[in-house]
Amino acid sequence: MVLEAFWWLERAAAILFMFSMGVYEAVIIGTTVTQPSIRIETTYFVIFAILTFATRRVKSRCYV
Repeated sequence: MVLEAFWWLERAAAILFMFSMGVYEAVIIGTTVTQPSIRIETTYFVIFAILTFATRRVKSRCYV
């Protein structure tokens, strides 16, 4: 549910969150991790989080 008066705030928050998760993923990929499974699990988490907030962004799009 998106509050009609605050749709712009939710869209901005979703965009900023997706950007921050992208930066986090870049850091994880760029660092040397001793266990590759940790890198894979973290990548799956980041992809899931970005898709979740991309869905929220699409849902708030109808209020433009």
